[in-house]
Amino acid sequence: MKKFIALLLAALMVMSFAACSSNKNDDPKKPESSQTETNKTNDPGKKSDEVKTAAPKDIETAIAKALGDGDLATVDVPEEEIFLSALGRLDMTKVKSYVAKQAAVPSVDLDAIVIAECEDGYADEAVTLFNESYAQTVDYIRQYPFGVAKVEGARLYKVGNTVMLIIAGA
Repeated sequence: MKKFIALLLAALMVMSFAACSSNKNDDPKKPESSQTETNKTNDPGKKSDEVKTAAPKDIETAIAKALGDGDLATVDVPEEEIFLSALGRLDMTKVKSYVAKQAAVPSVDLDAIVIAECEDGYADEAVTLFNESYAQTVDYIRQYPFGVAKVEGARLYKVGNTVMLIIAGA
């Protein structure tokens, strides 16, 4: 009986992964092929493979909407505390714009969303610095083991010149 339940759960998990990965054109930031063709026709000087960018605030709003009630990173990180976030490691003269949100009580809820739009050529260095900040968070949860699953489920994204560190959600 236990083997049957384990097999059933494994099969359901595989099907859910397959279902999630099959929605390739649901991402509003990615144009569908027909839209790309339209862009080629209407504007011959525009490349169809350009990366569309959004402002960090718009990205954070989309993340918050996707997380719904699970979004605890609702408080702006005050400028005087930026050095405590992943942004504190960046050369802010090379950051065009940013958003840094955290939970109301960051020592208890580790939820954080940090998005930085970098100058050309600085995003790779920003990824390295965000990884260092994430490593500090991992060290913290090893000392005070709470929110371990959330921190281990964190994601770091780099799209064009935008770098995002997301520790949020269930």
